[in-house]
Amino acid sequence: MLDSQKVFSPSAINRTFKIVENQRPQPTDRVFVNTNYFSDIDGAGTDFYRYSLGVEKTFCNEQASLLLFVPTYTLNPGDFGEFGTFGADGGSDTEVGDLTAAFKYVLMSDNYSRQILTGGTAVTIPTGPDTIGDVDRAFDVDLDNDGSIQPFLIYAKAFDNGLFFQGYTGLDVAFDSDAPTFWFNSISTGYVMNTGFSTISALVPKVEVHVNTPLNNSTINVTPNQSFAPSGTFISTINTDIPDTVNLTYGVTAMVCGCSELTVAGSTPLTGGQLFDYEVQVQYSLLCR
Repeated sequence: MLDSQKVFSPSAINRTFKIVENQRPQPTDRVFVNTNYFSDIDGAGTDFYRYSLGVEKTFCNEQASLLLFVPTYTLNPGDFGEFGTFGADGGSDTEVGDLTAAFKYVLMSDNYSRQILTGGTAVTIPTGPDTIGDVDRAFDVDLDNDGSIQPFLIYAKAFDNGLFFQGYTGLDVAFDSDAPTFWFNSISTGYVMNTGFSTISALVPKVEVHVNTPLNNSTINVTPNQSFAPSGTFISTINTDIPDTVNLTYGVTAMVCGCSELTVAGSTPLTGGQLFDYEVQVQYSLLCR
């Protein structure tokens, strides 16, 4: 059955570029690729794939960097009567999303205590279509794809025994005044296990908790497209609240050949109002040293 809160999830996922995803507090020259799979984002079996390509270039003696990031989205609509929830034909749709440019700068770094504080701003430019996959949705939300700006802070602390801690906070402010402002927070901890091998020099298991909080405009309108709205669903506009969400992410990173990192992880929603059933992530970074 369709979940009226989950109908909002593609809009939320479309906006949730976070500098903490496959990122380092320390500016780094690198090229990276992220793959995210979200299961059942609408309560009707629609699966969502996000493939992202990014590049980061340092300057000012590696105390600052510029980052460019562009995603590609694929929707596989679930069965909802004879219609797909996100399109009349129910077929798979793929489209390039919005471009994000980010600036990072080291605000504080102490090699002796092994801690670092980095700040910056990410700007998402609405270069992609208004809807994911550029399809006519069976259910519309009253939001425009106008881009957003996201100031952020990242703090990291490492210990001599291999343990480390990292925290992130950021505000994602949409340029559409009717869209919600999100406050993103995450904490993570992990352990660097050196293997002594040259091919895979270290394995880094880690656990993260992500908290996403809408600060305003948290009630939105959800309206069925009358031209092909599935029968048996609500037939008029309803109001639905955007929920606070807490997600648990767990995975392991392999340091490969001293010049790249490969991460495999999963994510599980911990709170009500879940915007997906589960997520699978694969991330790869090629370090340009």
